[in-house]
Amino acid sequence: MHRDSTARRRVLVVGDIHGEYEMFMRLLKVAEYDEACDTIYSLGDVIDRGPESLRTLEWFAGRRGAYMLLGNHEAMMMQAGEDFDASRVWARNGGGWSHCLGAREKFLYTCMLRTLPLTAEISYDTGAWRVGLVHADVPSGLPWKKMQGVQTGFGDAVTDWSDSASTVAIWGRRRFKADLAMRKLPRDQLTAEVKMRIWPHIQPVRGIDLLICGHTVIDDFVPRGRGNVLWIETGAAYGGRLTAVDPLKKVYWQVGRANDRVWGPLPLPHLDPVSRAYRPSRTEKMQMQAVEAERRKKFGSLLGALI
Repeated sequence: MHRDSTARRRVLVVGDIHGEYEMFMRLLKVAEYDEACDTIYSLGDVIDRGPESLRTLEWFAGRRGAYMLLGNHEAMMMQAGEDFDASRVWARNGGGWSHCLGAREKFLYTCMLRTLPLTAEISYDTGAWRVGLVHADVPSGLPWKKMQGVQTGFGDAVTDWSDSASTVAIWGRRRFKADLAMRKLPRDQLTAEVKMRIWPHIQPVRGIDLLICGHTVIDDFVPRGRGNVLWIETGAAYGGRLTAVDPLKKVYWQVGRANDRVWGPLPLPHLDPVSRAYRPSRTEKMQMQAVEAERRKKFGSLLGALI
């Protein structure tokens, strides 16, 4: 984990750049980025999909006060040289730009990626207000203090289905999907099963005031949040926008693909509350436990018949 405890420098947090170097440069200009006065964090996924992955990677590699977190695309690049599955998955997800790298250059950038943390923390006012950063998500129920100690595991680059904390950090989408369900699902469709699926994954992350995440593209390209979690992946590589946030001033800037498409500074949206209407009652929990027990019983009977 990287920790920045200084409150004297402005801190900017940027969403997934994905090789969109030209958009990134325009975003820095509209946000009036000053290398001498500002610190900048990328939430990861600076490479792949866009046209200038190498140039974007070089910018972070040679910049004082510029930090990257590990995203799933950096994890794929990092493990591609050691694991065939990771190499294959990376090639399908925009890793073709690496063919222009020589063996030594690829080795050096891979070594650089191995130093990237999964999380970072920004402390303002001597720790009175703390902002956590992670590429994708924090597992449900895991306190921020424990998340800070999580290390990258071998195989994380391709095991997006795993529930391990290191995999969730770079691949996790359950919290975002739970928030999406809360936004789109009418209250009269809140069955016990739906509540049981949503409620555990929408709880605030304990031990941090604000958590900023990227990874999953927001369909309307505008930052959104719930509880104490803010999502800022606004689809730069998918025809959307690239976003930078100043957590202290609670404002953001965006650029689109066209040179005249710029926004900001704009106030960050209010974080939506975690509505208790989605909390399953004791009766609903008991109902779902009974349903699950019946499912296991049927599966056991079927398995016994097959054996």
